[in-house]
Amino acid sequence: MGGWEMRMVWNRQTVEWFRHASDYTGYNRALGEILRAHIPTGTTLCDVGCGAGLIDMELAAHCRHITCVDIDPCAVEAVAGEAARRGIANLAPLCRDGAELEGEWDTVLALFHGGNCCMQRYFPHARQRLMVAAYQQLRGSFGPAHRKREKHFGAARVQESLEEMGVAYTVEHHALEYGQPFGGWEEAQRFVAACCQPMEGWELDDYLRTHLQPTGRTDFPYYLPKTKEFSLFIIQREENLGVCP
Repeated sequence: MGGWEMRMVWNRQTVEWFRHASDYTGYNRALGEILRAHIPTGTTLCDVGCGAGLIDMELAAHCRHITCVDIDPCAVEAVAGEAARRGIANLAPLCRDGAELEGEWDTVLALFHGGNCCMQRYFPHARQRLMVAAYQQLRGSFGPAHRKREKHFGAARVQESLEEMGVAYTVEHHALEYGQPFGGWEEAQRFVAACCQPMEGWELDDYLRTHLQPTGRTDFPYYLPKTKEFSLFIIQREENLGVCP
């Protein structure tokens, strides 16, 4: 993909932003409901590219065991800390590149991660199903239009890749609110600056004056709305015997 891309840099600030957004919008609760419809109770699950692992916290009670895999040590540390804080004992964080994954699980998740190599990299580790979520739009949701970052891969390309390989799949299209709340104007500035290409201060402030919404809350007085539109591909092992590794 041409143009400017940014990969998520995990640190205490970004983990906190994700947690606040999830709690404020209920995004991961809603996403958990969508995923549970396709994951049998008591399954083993591997979430590749788990990031802060917030969806795994929602799925933990539904699954027998979840392995949370990410290449970033800070993300893995955040998963372990959040699981301990919530008293969740059936999550195992693993710091590893998903391309070097070993083992098998009933269900493997690749949520907004893995590009068009998900089948080659992750399907061999799925005893029953691989589930891939991909963005419907290839541009970010925050910041001025010409400063928005590009997504790593999109649903159209994933679908094209699956069809080229002759993979049988089902696909669902979803839209969930997943905006970002802020404790103040300066935090909003830091967030948008982290999400976008570099910009002038006046450009950033103009964007915030236009898009930042007051909430009337004391904990999060500002909010940037965002609708996260994505496609969920469900790829069953029994339907693809002999098609893929």
